[in-house]
Amino acid sequence: MIASRIKKTLILSAWAPPQRKGGPLMLYNLFKTFPQGSYCFLTNGSGFVDINSSDEKWLPAKYYYYLPIPEQKKLGTKQFTLKYTLVAKIKRFTNKQLNIIWETTLIVITGIRLIKSENIELLVGTANGEQLMATFILHFLTRKPYLILIFDLWRGNSRSLLDSVLAWALEGMIFKSARHVIVNNKPTRDHFKKRYGINSKLIYNSVEVDRAVQANNREKIKHNSTIVFVGSIYWAQVQGIIDLLDAINILKILHVKVAIISPNCKDDLNRLGITLSMNVTFNEVAPSHVQETIRSSGIAFVPMSFGSKNIDIIRTATPAKYTEYLASGVPILVYAPKYSAVVSYAKETGTALTVTEQNSAELAKAIKTLLTNKKIRRALLSKAKDTFLANHNAKMNSLKFLKIVREL
Repeated sequence: MIASRIKKTLILSAWAPPQRKGGPLMLYNLFKTFPQGSYCFLTNGSGFVDINSSDEKWLPAKYYYYLPIPEQKKLGTKQFTLKYTLVAKIKRFTNKQLNIIWETTLIVITGIRLIKSENIELLVGTANGEQLMATFILHFLTRKPYLILIFDLWRGNSRSLLDSVLAWALEGMIFKSARHVIVNNKPTRDHFKKRYGINSKLIYNSVEVDRAVQANNREKIKHNSTIVFVGSIYWAQVQGIIDLLDAINILKILHVKVAIISPNCKDDLNRLGITLSMNVTFNEVAPSHVQETIRSSGIAFVPMSFGSKNIDIIRTATPAKYTEYLASGVPILVYAPKYSAVVSYAKETGTALTVTEQNSAELAKAIKTLLTNKKIRRALLSKAKDTFLANHNAKMNSLKFLKIVREL
């Protein structure tokens, strides 16, 4: 009965569950309560890596690809992209500036066929330029209504020159034409209100509630001197991690260690200036074991760039891993500018200790406080549990999103 009242939905995204990124996990949690058969994905198959294990979070939906998925990694999916294999190879030789036009074209071509064959009634676009433009073009061609899900900014992000120009010229029109724009934090909502005058809907990033309750019920106040960072490492995290390694050298007497869990390879870390050592380990953990790894640590670390030219990103980005940290039962340390979204949220909720100036010595002091002050640890863990249950319950937020879709 519920399924009949939901418009058949096509999700246009550069990534999808169970890819090992924050965005796919958030999509999984948003759509987990939707009835089977009520939606399908149009995504980039080339991003699916090592996704055939039984513990991965696939959604009960059809997956279609505008760029092909490698033959050996197909898993129970139907594709319209076999004829694009040669096109995908040619794409490698195209100018980087034209890549957004190329991919948008492929999405639109595949999307038109899907709208007809799957009887699509609603489009959901995510905030990559290709997906946003394709969503708007498909809306224009088919008159299907659409929603926008924002996990990251398009305009103001580090992209090609043409991508930046298109974002500046088109983002406002695309957002204003959407039925709803859905964001995952208050700074992003305020950002779009100020820039475009739109009233976005707020749905926070989510994690399954049973894991959070289980973790937070065993307040981890015993000594553990390992600091964990989980996630992809790019320009917004690099200097923070380097400063963290400097900070632990200041704290040699406490024997502090750093564990980096990332899809980046060791060569990436070396190229970024992050040096591994006896006290700094690097490994890749299966998604199903990430929470277990975080829970076994003493501090969960969230860095964001100081002095970045991409200031809008820092002002609006809330790393998906922050939500997982809230659910882990481990105190959080945020190392980011005072104007950043993650510092704003940490201070508003009292869920993390923050260091808001770029200073390894100050960072070392904060680490020492979290490792030695049980009262502060207990207070942070208590606030983290309360905040998680109020804002980040995956089932609650998925039902909230489902209600928005059903009311269209």
